[in-house]
Amino acid sequence: MVVLGMRTDGRMDGAMENNVGKASSQKFRTLKVQDTGDFYKKEVRPAIRLQGKWLLVAGLQPGKQVQVTNPQQGVLILKSLE
Repeated sequence: MVVLGMRTDGRMDGAMENNVGKASSQKFRTLKVQDTGDFYKKEVRPAIRLQGKWLLVAGLQPGKQVQVTNPQQGVLILKSLE
């Protein structure tokens, strides 16, 4: 089982920080929450894009499913279902 945790770091720009790693080595990444959608109609939604080889290192394989939970405001947990 792989668990990938993300939490807001409190900055006003909406940057997100995620905690990736195994028990022996932890790595941190800063990601930005971006706006996506129709700006003219004011139908804009937040989006976070995760991509890169670091996902393979974290045990997240292409084509596999992950479960996303929101235990508290500002915290997202990604858990590999396989």
